[in-house]
Amino acid sequence: MAVTRLSSPHPQLHEFERIRELLLEKQLTRRFIERLGLDPRDKGKWGKAVESILGIAPNSSPLPDLGSDGELKTTVLHRGGHFRESVRICMQGHDPLVKLAKIVLVIARDLSDATAIEHREVIVEDVLLLEPTRLIRHVLEADRDLLRRDARSKDTYFLETRTAGTKGTTTRGYYLKKARVQEYTDEIVRATSFREIRERLLADPRVTRRMLRRYSASNKGRFGQFIRHRLPANLRTGVRTGVVDAEGNSKEDLLVCAEADSPVHALRRLLYVPMRVVSGEGTAAESRRIIDVVYLAPDALVVHALQRDRWLVRHRRPKDALFLRLKTRYFEGARRWAWYLKRNAVKRYAAIVRNQPV
Repeated sequence: MAVTRLSSPHPQLHEFERIRELLLEKQLTRRFIERLGLDPRDKGKWGKAVESILGIAPNSSPLPDLGSDGELKTTVLHRGGHFRESVRICMQGHDPLVKLAKIVLVIARDLSDATAIEHREVIVEDVLLLEPTRLIRHVLEADRDLLRRDARSKDTYFLETRTAGTKGTTTRGYYLKKARVQEYTDEIVRATSFREIRERLLADPRVTRRMLRRYSASNKGRFGQFIRHRLPANLRTGVRTGVVDAEGNSKEDLLVCAEADSPVHALRRLLYVPMRVVSGEGTAAESRRIIDVVYLAPDALVVHALQRDRWLVRHRRPKDALFLRLKTRYFEGARRWAWYLKRNAVKRYAAIVRNQPV
């Protein structure tokens, strides 16, 4: 397998999409790792493989890997979608906010349930450009200052210091806490790309028959497809549309993901666009109006509720589930099971996770 590299070891900001193109869906198998000359037993092999693909030489500089375009970091999710570990930022003695000012975060996911590092293989699932908001930076500064006074403090929010390096070393480094990595990425996505998408869709909320003329009137998914085509082609976020009544209640269950996938993980990458029928309901001339755009990423409390729902449904107690249900749908000519938000719970869920940018 040939390794395609960036044209420059320090890609410009406009090359971020090129980085995504090179890395997305790339399978970092044992064979691939070995072909790069890396040791499959090396815990840092994923990051080294990514650097190799991009043509970036490893370095221990306190400055960002990509210069003004940010710091390159690689982290891995369990197969079920949870971050496996804290994300190392820099060594103690350096300022973690310098590297956190702009991060290109490469997120891979385990391809199997293997636990031994030499047997684990991953696939690159997402590549995010993360620049902390004013609020997040304020919290990071507080964390950094506290850790400078007490390196082992447990009172920080995002940051922690831990031993870094070979076994037995006493050298410490700054890390993003494992328990906060998901929140960190969700908060920044919500306040940047989500805000841009929301503003774009609400700037002209009409979806008329004339706008839909390229779609067949018999295509029930034409409204969702139209919305999707108004968004950036490289958008990695899923989009779900649904019709609501005058009170904002959904008229149907909202598709989340296939049964085999994690609804929690899927909801972290879903936008919900509720729409109200303006005229011609149920006809070829039907027109709708977008009334909102909601980022469905659940917070920690909602995650526990969703996990409880999944357990209840799996144990034949679907009526006790608060948000989720399983039902079949046609996909590629076959009927398959999928997770949905219940029709009578969509409005409640959207209200709870009302993740508007700050």
